[in-house]
Amino acid sequence: MGEFIFIALPIIAEAIYTVYSLIEGEFNPVLLIIFGIYIIVAFVVRHFGNGIFKKKILSFFLFLILPIGSLILGTAGTWEWYDKGYDANKSTVTVWVYNESSSETIEFIEWTREEKPNTIIDQYYDSIWSIPMSGHVRRNLKKNSVTNFNLRPGTYSFKIETSNSENKNEYSIDLTESKISLNAKEEIFLCFGGRNFFRFTPDEQTKIAIRSGHFTEDISMPQGMESSIKTLIED
Repeated sequence: MGEFIFIALPIIAEAIYTVYSLIEGEFNPVLLIIFGIYIIVAFVVRHFGNGIFKKKILSFFLFLILPIGSLILGTAGTWEWYDKGYDANKSTVTVWVYNESSSETIEFIEWTREEKPNTIIDQYYDSIWSIPMSGHVRRNLKKNSVTNFNLRPGTYSFKIETSNSENKNEYSIDLTESKISLNAKEEIFLCFGGRNFFRFTPDEQTKIAIRSGHFTEDISMPQGMESSIKTLIED
């Protein structure tokens, strides 16, 4: 049983990974070197374990030096990826949403990130830090109400769902821009004016008022911007 768990099973897993990574074009030969070291150690321990454990120097070499060396091999040459990837993605973008409509309440704010995760770490990184790549937040934003949430940098599409207090209808409204890029450590301001859901760029005084929740003025949609697609949600 021990041979299957520590030798046969890793060989099967490594074979599957190698085939998959070759198909995806992401094969890393360094990982094969690390796996080779693991298999050699496993066989050595299997056949000479009793003698090895009696010799502290050999035990130290096999169970400390080799794992550390394997880790160094596995991480060699990956710092550029780390700096451009995870280090940058630790930063977040603050998205502010302001409702200036007197008749409609924003119930949901939804977003979808265009870039999809390609590793298991990527897939679970956001959930650990409560920063989902795609999803929604439930809100109850009436006139002159504001909310904010954090997203990772990337390219996103946004839409909201609203309820109308006058005719009791519910609507889905797309952002006027189909895709917008969110850069690390910046703030994005979005406004719903009753018909259009659009991005705007406030001055510093307006930013302060919005952040504090004391902003009550109307916001004009920038000229030349296309209208939102507003769809009635039917039961």
